[in-house]
Amino acid sequence: MLAKSLISMRETYTDKKIQGIAWRFVPNHGRTYPKDQAIREEDLIALRNHHDLLLSTAEPVATLEPFAAWFREIVEQTISQFRLARSEAETQLENSKVRGDRSLTANFVHSIVDRNQRQVLATLSDVIIGLRSAIKSASSVSTATLLLQESNFSLVFSLLDEGNTRVNEVIIEVLAVVREYVQRCRDQEASSTESNEESQDYGDWPDSEEFGMVPPAKPELPSMDFVFAPLDQLLSNCFGAEKAPDDKMLWPLVETWTKTAGALVGCGQRDWNSYLDSHGAHSWSRLRDTEQMRKYLPFYHTTILELDPLVLQDHQQTFISTWLLSLAERESMLKFQHNMTAALLNTGVPYLLQNLPFSINQSGKYDISLSDLRERRLSLISCILSNMRDAHELTISLREKNELRALFTRLLKQFMAAMKNNYLELKHGDTIRGSYVTFVQRVVEFLQQYTAEICSIDKFFTDSTAFPLPATDPTYVVGKLKGYALKLKDIKTQKSLAMFIQNVSERAAMDNQHPYLVGQLCTAMVAFRQYGDDERPTLVSVLMRGIFPAYLQYCMSTTCGWIPAVPILQASATMFQDLLYQFDLNDQRAISSAAVTISDFLATARQATELLVNHSGLLEQPHILYVLAFIIQAATATLPAVDYIQRAIGLAHDALHTIQFLKQFCEFVGTILSGNPDIVAPNLFGVDTVALDPRFEDVREFSRRQLHEALNSSWKQEGERFFVGRNSTRREVHIDVRTADGERDRVVHAINEFNRLLEVLPALRKQDSRRRKHCGFGKLVV
Repeated sequence: MLAKSLISMRETYTDKKIQGIAWRFVPNHGRTYPKDQAIREEDLIALRNHHDLLLSTAEPVATLEPFAAWFREIVEQTISQFRLARSEAETQLENSKVRGDRSLTANFVHSIVDRNQRQVLATLSDVIIGLRSAIKSASSVSTATLLLQESNFSLVFSLLDEGNTRVNEVIIEVLAVVREYVQRCRDQEASSTESNEESQDYGDWPDSEEFGMVPPAKPELPSMDFVFAPLDQLLSNCFGAEKAPDDKMLWPLVETWTKTAGALVGCGQRDWNSYLDSHGAHSWSRLRDTEQMRKYLPFYHTTILELDPLVLQDHQQTFISTWLLSLAERESMLKFQHNMTAALLNTGVPYLLQNLPFSINQSGKYDISLSDLRERRLSLISCILSNMRDAHELTISLREKNELRALFTRLLKQFMAAMKNNYLELKHGDTIRGSYVTFVQRVVEFLQQYTAEICSIDKFFTDSTAFPLPATDPTYVVGKLKGYALKLKDIKTQKSLAMFIQNVSERAAMDNQHPYLVGQLCTAMVAFRQYGDDERPTLVSVLMRGIFPAYLQYCMSTTCGWIPAVPILQASATMFQDLLYQFDLNDQRAISSAAVTISDFLATARQATELLVNHSGLLEQPHILYVLAFIIQAATATLPAVDYIQRAIGLAHDALHTIQFLKQFCEFVGTILSGNPDIVAPNLFGVDTVALDPRFEDVREFSRRQLHEALNSSWKQEGERFFVGRNSTRREVHIDVRTADGERDRVVHAINEFNRLLEVLPALRKQDSRRRKHCGFGKLVV
C-alpha cells in the first residue's frame, strides 16, 4: 500500500519531496539498536516493512550492478586470501631456511596454512550460500542472471584440488548455485510455453491484432554462455585428471552439466546433437579417456534421458551403444549401469529390451538396484544377444534385414573391442583379472550361441596365446551347440549339427579330452527345456533320435566305432538322469516327446547289443566290455523317467518293450561272465524291435553315412593301438581301457545296478522272479 502511494505521488510531488516523505518510513529513521538491549518486536516489524518496500519498488535491473560488483569483490578477495595463506607461509619457511632458523618446521607451517585456509573457505562457503539464496529469491531471471554473471562465481572453480575435499565442497556449493539458476530458467521457459498453449485454446476467437492489440512477446532466456564455458572447463579438468576427484564432486558436476545442457536445448540455444554425436562440439567422447570418464558415461546418458525422454527417438543407437559397452566393463566399473538400464526400460526401446531379467514395481516402473544388475549381468547380456538374433531372423524385408545386420555388427564389434581393451588393462596374475576372464568367456559363449551368424567372433578370444580359453571348453563347443539348438527346425541345420558332432568327437579323441566333450554335450543338452512341439525339435530330440543312433550302431560292429561312441553314451546317461527336470510334468505333449526320445535310444541300444548275442566271443575283448558297460549305464539312467512316464500317462510301452529285451540280455551277459554253463540267450525274434521315430530318418541316415565314411577313412587300428586323423594330422588315441578282468567287473557292476532299479521302481518291478532263480544268480559276483 505504501509503495503504491509513493508511486502515485510522483504525479504531484517532486522526487526530492517524495524522498523526504519516504525517509520517514525507513526503519532506521530516528531509531537506535543498542547491542546490550533486547530486540523489540515493533523494530522487527519496521524492518520487515522496509524490506517489503524495497522489493515492491520495481527498480530496474541495472541498479543491482553496484551490489553485484561488491559481491564480486568479496569473492575475489576471499580467494586471494586463500592463496596468500599458503604462498606467504611458504615464503616465510624459505626465508627461515636461508637464515638457518630451524624453529619453523614444514609440519608447523602446513598446520598454520591448513587452519587459515579452513577459515577462509568457511567464509567463502557462506558467501556462496548467500548467492544461492539470492538467486532463488530473485524477482526475475534477468535479475538472477545479472547477479550470477557479475559475481565471478567461476573463479571458485580455479581452486579445484583433487586431494583437498574442503575446497571441493565449496565447488559443489557453486554447482548447486548454477543448478538453482538453471532451474529458474527452465521454470520461466515452461511457464511461457504453458501460457502460449492456453492462449491458443479459445477456438475461433478473433486475433487480438484485429483490435489493435499486440500480444505479449515470449520472454527470451538470456544467453547462458557465461555459465556454460566455466562448467565445460571444470568438466574437462575433473574427468581428464590422472587422479579422479571424489564421487561427491563428480556426481553433482555431471548433473549440473546435463541440466544446463537441457536448458540450452529447451530454449533453442543448443541441440542434443552437440552433446550426443561422437564428433559433437560438447560430446562426452571429446573428454580424455580416463577411468572416471568411462565410469560416468552411463550416468551422463541417463540424466539426459530423464531430462528429455524424446531424445531417444533421434539418438537410439548412441544410447544403446553406450549401454551395451558399459555392460562389458569390469566389476569395479559397474556404478551407473543399473540407472541407465532402468531409464531405457522406462522409456521403451524396441527389440533389444524385450524379456530382460527385471520386473516393474508397484508403480509400473522399473527400479533396478546395482546389486540386481551385478547378479543378473550375464543373463541381461544373454537376453540382449538373443533379442538381436530374434530381430534379425524375424525381419522379412531384405533391405531392412541388411540394415539391421550392419547395425548389430557395428554394436557387436564395439562390444568385443571393449572387452578386449578391458582385459588388456588388467595386470597379469590379478584376482580381478581371473574373474573378468570368466565373465568374458561366458559372454563369448553367448556370442557363439546367438550372434555368430550376424558377426563373427573376434579371433582374440579364440587364440590361446592372446586370451586364456576355458579349460573345459577351449573351442566354445557349448556355445556352438546352443547356437545350433535355435535353428533345428531346418533339416540343413540338423545335418550341419551332425557334422559338427562328428568333428568335435574326432578332435576330442585326438587331444585325449573325452571328459571335456562329455561335459560340453551335457551342458548344452540340459540348457533347454523339453517340449512336445514337433515343428521346433529340441537339441536333445535331434541328438538322441537323429544323430547319436549312428554312433551306437557302429560301436560294436566296427573296430574303432566304440571310441567316438563312449563320450556319446556318457553324455546320454547324464542327460537321462536329469530328464525329469527338463520338461513340465503337466504337459502331456512334452512327456510324450520324452517317452519317444527314451524309446528311440533304448531301441538303438538294443540294436547295438544284438551283435553280442550272436557273437558272444566278443565279450572276451576288453574294449567291447568297456563300451558295453557304458551302454548298460545309459540304459539304467532311463529307468526312473520310464517309470514316471508309465505311471503318469501310460505312454512308455515301447520303452518297456525294449527294457524287457535288455533285461534278458543282461542276464545272458551275466551268465557268460560268471562262467555259468547254463546259458540262455535272449530271443531276438520273440521280442519285436521298436521302430525309430520316422521324423528324423533323413538326419539319421545322413549321420550313419558320414560316420561310416569317417570310420573307414580317418580311424585305424594297428594291433592294440588306435589312430585318428589323416596324413600329418594322424594321432594315436589313448583310452583308459583296463584288462579283461577289470572291464568284466565294470560290466557286472552296471548289470547289478540295472537289476536293482528294475526291482525298486514300481512300473518296472519284475513280475517273474523264477527267471532269476533259473539263471542261478541274484546279484552277480565275478
